[in-house]
Amino acid sequence: MERIDEDDRRLLREIQNSALISAAALAKKLGLSEPVVRRKRRRLERVGIISGYHTELDPKKLGFLVSAILKVLLNGEDLSRMRRVIKASPEILECDRTIGNEAYIMKVLVRSTEELEAVIDRLIPFGHVSSTLVTSSPVKKRQPPIAFATEKPEGSLSE
Repeated sequence: MERIDEDDRRLLREIQNSALISAAALAKKLGLSEPVVRRKRRRLERVGIISGYHTELDPKKLGFLVSAILKVLLNGEDLSRMRRVIKASPEILECDRTIGNEAYIMKVLVRSTEELEAVIDRLIPFGHVSSTLVTSSPVKKRQPPIAFATEKPEGSLSE
């Protein structure tokens, strides 16, 4: 694992809050020089700690009104074919292979229940599909906390 120091952690926290922050603004906030900030950022990108920069879109403003969690209990069909179907389905935002009752759990975003039904119909040949509609998301997708094992994560219950 790549070692990161306190300045790296502070830099990562700032980038998580605003990925487009300039090196100049970041240097000012962190009390570091611009060359140091650029060098640290490049190193964190090179070693893969920073794996990309993303834009967050509001799905409802784009007409995506139905969010659902789908769970698939496989019936022995060809897994590689199922993976191809999942990867070719842009409505599937996230998909995890799991151990337990279901083999796959995925988050789906569509414009209507008819579109949700079409996604489910593509998955039915692979096994039993159950669906749960999402009514709200009090916790959006989070990034990993920037902390070492010796630090208490922010908001820790063990204070």
